[in-house]
Amino acid sequence: MTTGAFDFTDHSHRRYNPLTDSWVLVSPHRAKRPWLGQQEAAFKPDIPEY
Repeated sequence: MTTGAFDFTDHSHRRYNPLTDSWVLVSPHRAKRPWLGQQEAAFKPDIPEY
């Protein structure tokens, strides 16, 4: 039997949430999902040159 590192992207696992004092089940493929959210450019304030 080989002992390898646990791969979080292939197996579901539980994580502790200290704010709610509970354990949360994490989906195994959540890291592989594509990002479909809005992307915005970084804010650049107009600073006058002196």
